[in-house]
Amino acid sequence: MPKIVLEHVTKKFDKFIAVEDLNMEIEDRGFVTLLGPSGCGKTTTLRMIAGLETPTEGRITIGDTVVFDSEKGINVAPGKRDIGFLFQNYALWPHMTVYQNISFGLENIKQSFPKISFNARVSARIIEILNDYQQIIDFIKGAVDEKGKVDDRKLYLDLIDTYKISIYTAKKLYGYNLHIAANPQEVVDKAVEELKAAITAAQEAAAKEGCSLNEKYEYVKDGEVVMQVRKLCKEEMDLEVRRVSRILKIGIFMHRYPAELSGGQQQRVAIARTLATSPKVLFMDEPLSNLDAKLRMEMRTELKRLHSETDSTFVYVTHDQLEAMTLATRVCLMSMGHLQQYAPPLETYNNPNNLFVADFVGNPTMNFIEGRAVVKGNTANVQALGQKFEFAANEGIAADGELDVVVGVRPEFIRLEQGNIGATIYANLPAGMETTVKLSVGDSLLTSVVFGGVDYAINQPVNFEIVGKGIVLFNKTTQEKIAIGSFTHADAKKSVKTEKAETEAKPKKKKQ
Repeated sequence: MPKIVLEHVTKKFDKFIAVEDLNMEIEDRGFVTLLGPSGCGKTTTLRMIAGLETPTEGRITIGDTVVFDSEKGINVAPGKRDIGFLFQNYALWPHMTVYQNISFGLENIKQSFPKISFNARVSARIIEILNDYQQIIDFIKGAVDEKGKVDDRKLYLDLIDTYKISIYTAKKLYGYNLHIAANPQEVVDKAVEELKAAITAAQEAAAKEGCSLNEKYEYVKDGEVVMQVRKLCKEEMDLEVRRVSRILKIGIFMHRYPAELSGGQQQRVAIARTLATSPKVLFMDEPLSNLDAKLRMEMRTELKRLHSETDSTFVYVTHDQLEAMTLATRVCLMSMGHLQQYAPPLETYNNPNNLFVADFVGNPTMNFIEGRAVVKGNTANVQALGQKFEFAANEGIAADGELDVVVGVRPEFIRLEQGNIGATIYANLPAGMETTVKLSVGDSLLTSVVFGGVDYAINQPVNFEIVGKGIVLFNKTTQEKIAIGSFTHADAKKSVKTEKAETEAKPKKKKQ
């Protein structure tokens, strides 16, 4: 699978700039989410990579192929970029069955494929399966319904998924009637003899053309596999439909129509249809937005698993930061057509570039405390919440002197019922596994998250402290991050120093 490179890509709609000077590299086999509020340019970016929107300027490369270059006049058509596109609406044909919807794209493929003797290939596979013909008999007996009749659909699905074969091969196996044969071994021996004869005939036919058949039963001439421009045969199409249906667990729905499926099932069919053509890159534009909360969670799990199983490059558009955080290997966060941060999800969460990123990523959102700081080296004395704090940077502060700042504190870094900072409970929101607590501190409201179910009374006084080394310091004027470190209340700092001094002042016991 290829990597995707965007260089100085800009898209203008008359005077409106949708995307400006975007530079980004999507790694091979990556799962990148384009995240941001409505109108930020994420869908436009996706459509430009796919070829559905023409950039105003810039260069886009997919793998080793330049698909767009404004200076050289290159603009490869979407159909030739070898991509798959999954839209917000499922776009399934209502008059077609699930099978027909998935196979629809395969029917129109015509390109260079290896020349194959499918009769020989299928014959060899059936011989392998017949080596344990008792298992086939067990499958047939297991598919007998209450009326004593064989449920064809169940039987074929069991055979297809167990042996990774097509529906045509499954029907041929059932056609041997091994379950009612007086002597199944004789039936198998006769079938194997006929199948071997078919393989021999295929090899002789290839020899007449000056070729041989390799282990995949592809035609080989002068050591090279013979290629031919052709469409997929029914065997190939069925195998591909069954492969993607196994991945997405929709094999039992092949005979149904879209109206007979739930929203989640329809979405799986749409994904299967996109994957069936084996695109190099899969683009998804808010594909889960039409589903309810429970189905969205289930489909997020399926998409994560699907990415690892298909080993493909995924590019996913969403405005839901939870989807971006849980699915992606890297998050591209955009605002007003500009790239704000492009990094792995946890880095985006723990190390935001600016106030926009810090505010957009995280639920509950980060607390922002305005204050005035005096920076000296790696520390800063901060006046905030009407109190004094000391900020100690982990690696240094990208500022000096006195300036207005915003202190960013994640809710999990506010520890209740400890520390020297007083507050009152503004609201208590228990959710079972965790409780979100709103604190009133002077004119400010802060959010804390407590693990487990805790029930505080409204207006209850409580103390808290700010813990950890993941507190972010922003320049209020530029809104850029200037440091990450710890944020300690001045009284807490004094008490630690006093305790340390008292400990050092105590007389040490002499060793006996």
